[in-house]
Amino acid sequence: MPDRLRRSLVSAVPCALISGGRAVASPSRVQHAAAFTEALAALNHPDAAVLLAAGDHEINNPLVVSGRSGTLEFAPGARLRARNRDVGGVRFVQSCCLTVVGFRIDWAAPPTTRSHFGAGLMFVDCAETEVRDCGVTDAPGAGLHFDVCQRVRVDEVDIAGSSADGVHFANCTEVIAAGLRTRDTGDDGVACVDYRSKPAGSNLSLSRISVIRSRARGISVVGSSDVRISDFSVEQTASSGLLIGEDHHYRTRRPAGVAITSGKVSGGGQFLPSVGNPFGVEVIGADQVELSEMAVIDPRSRAVSMVDVGGQVRVSGLSLQTSVQQVPALECRSCNQVSLAKVAIVGAPTLALLVDQCRSLELDGLSVASPPSARGEIAVQLSSIDKAAIKSVEFRGPVPGVIRIASDVSGSMLVRTGTNAARIDNQSTRLRLIGTDGGKGV
Repeated sequence: MPDRLRRSLVSAVPCALISGGRAVASPSRVQHAAAFTEALAALNHPDAAVLLAAGDHEINNPLVVSGRSGTLEFAPGARLRARNRDVGGVRFVQSCCLTVVGFRIDWAAPPTTRSHFGAGLMFVDCAETEVRDCGVTDAPGAGLHFDVCQRVRVDEVDIAGSSADGVHFANCTEVIAAGLRTRDTGDDGVACVDYRSKPAGSNLSLSRISVIRSRARGISVVGSSDVRISDFSVEQTASSGLLIGEDHHYRTRRPAGVAITSGKVSGGGQFLPSVGNPFGVEVIGADQVELSEMAVIDPRSRAVSMVDVGGQVRVSGLSLQTSVQQVPALECRSCNQVSLAKVAIVGAPTLALLVDQCRSLELDGLSVASPPSARGEIAVQLSSIDKAAIKSVEFRGPVPGVIRIASDVSGSMLVRTGTNAARIDNQSTRLRLIGTDGGKGV
């Protein structure tokens, strides 16, 4: 069968239908480019098993191979050394049923420029791909990059010093990834992107993520839909720690169905020089978003900002620690249905919560605490809300709290207070006060 046709079949049909003999190769321990290229050539069938011997293997990168299948395993101590400075490492194209285990690559010298195809390990138009125990250092592009891939599995990845994103999923479908660790990345730590110019991807599940020092965002969901992220930690980013949204500059889709839970964002926008919006969590231009069980600590500006969110945005179990003045710790603007539950804001922000131009608001369990050194007052500000249901708002500490309600807010309100009674500045005749907590409140 002609090689071009065989590659097409590998990309287009299920692995069970691919024919060919078993190929098992074990390259020699000679540490040069030939050993690795021999290993790549032996990946000619889903049953192929190739072991790269221990030692440093110099490669004349970039290496681009098509139509590969099988298992490529690096022995303990095996590592690729990229000779060429500003280009990528290894790229697999139109491959199916491919597993890469123990992959290690670094560059002889740090890159001088960023390259779009400069990934350490890249997969383009591949299916049934699995990567386990991967390490990439100083790639001139992303560390690990998947582009228009289906049924991807990733387990335990360490990326350091990449010029672009640490781990990048673009227009991918059915992704399960766990144990993603990035540090000192030139762009986002972990990115899920969906460009309008390519087939839409969906159904991504990412867990056990650690991002330390990113020159952009920590974790970004830009255009991708049906995304679940859990058990994460983001520390020190130049832009927002988390981003969910549409990017008009890069012509991405508008994400929908994004759920992020069980994690921490520390120092959003504090890694100088800061770029873009230096928020803890930023949601802008998305539909159906859920944020739960998260801590946001010491952002450079807003702790959580949600703007232009369609469908329903649900926020629960958030702890926000910030002392930034003059900006809201938590804001919801131009959203459809907003549900806030069990949100604790600790610090001394001038404006704890701002909700403006939203169709509906359900607020059940807001706690605002100020430190002993705080001065002035802390505000909750509500305006342009068609239907509000507000209860259990507590202010604690020496600073008095005020709830400012604009005239264009309708609904009902029950205020409970802690050590400080809340003052209500109510300009609305359409908001019904339904009681307080037995005289402690207003």
